[in-house]
Amino acid sequence: MRVLVTGSSGFVGATLLRVLKAQGKEAEGISRTSSARFSADLLDYDSLVKILKDFRPKVIVNCAAQTNLKGVKRNPQMLVNSIGVTNIMKAFKCTNSERRLVQISSQLVHRLDIPPGKEDHFDPVGDYGASKAIAEAAVSSADGAGAEWAVLRCPTIWGPGMSEHYAGILRLVKKGRYVHLKRGPVRKTYAYIDNLAHQIAAVVDAPAARVHRRVLYLGDYQPLDVTAWINAFAAGWGRHVPTVPDTVARAAAALGDFSVRVGLPLPITSDRLNNLTLEYCHDLSPIKELAPALPVFWRDGVELTRAWIDDAAQLSHIDRNVVPALV
Repeated sequence: MRVLVTGSSGFVGATLLRVLKAQGKEAEGISRTSSARFSADLLDYDSLVKILKDFRPKVIVNCAAQTNLKGVKRNPQMLVNSIGVTNIMKAFKCTNSERRLVQISSQLVHRLDIPPGKEDHFDPVGDYGASKAIAEAAVSSADGAGAEWAVLRCPTIWGPGMSEHYAGILRLVKKGRYVHLKRGPVRKTYAYIDNLAHQIAAVVDAPAARVHRRVLYLGDYQPLDVTAWINAFAAGWGRHVPTVPDTVARAAAALGDFSVRVGLPLPITSDRLNNLTLEYCHDLSPIKELAPALPVFWRDGVELTRAWIDDAAQLSHIDRNVVPALV
């Protein structure tokens, strides 16, 4: 089976490409960087058509996305997220009659504090969530432009190679500069990167009757207690993470809200506090039917991720101290 993975230089795309190849599939990637076999921008329709005519994949997994986790609007409309999938559907229709589109989306197409109703009911969180909602709507309203299609909503994804947004939090844990803002467990649906790629690969393989026109949530089947997760990282680094009293956390959040209004933002605000302490667990029974077992237990994932962070710190140290001397 020929599979084309867009955004193959990214966190999810690169891992998925590795998993698909390990399964014996003829899988290739497309990216704006030169690291992939095919280099193109999803906004360049003519280049997409040429690539699809050359490779003729049966399945396209669209992992390409621009994120906005830190609020930096490099592309306010995030056109790759919204228009890119429309170009994929049009180009795919022109080049292959038997085809499947797997659109990688996000849990942020809907607020996490309210369970979503119908699959096409969106209440997005931020620009990123809104752009993903637009992409989902484009796929469903066009009915995949005649292709089999499925939408996969991803939760927070972690593991070696994770985004700086979350890796930075773990580095604070390593330095002993992180505190818990709520006593007791805080359970959320997270996904270890290899488990998520395993689930996507299962959708690639699944019979059409089990995935066509479906919206599925992905994630590790056991909700992750984020407090225990952070403590496991801390223990590996010989650290203890204290918990601040609730009154102190809320006072700090109120101060952070004021600091934002005067243009001197602090790390914690009321929104940030609510996000950190909010519990949510998605219904993963549909994807579990397709991928009953996942390859990595969360504690093993912690050790692999901790080793990656330690290795990255060593490389950063080499970069700072050796490279300038060579220059």
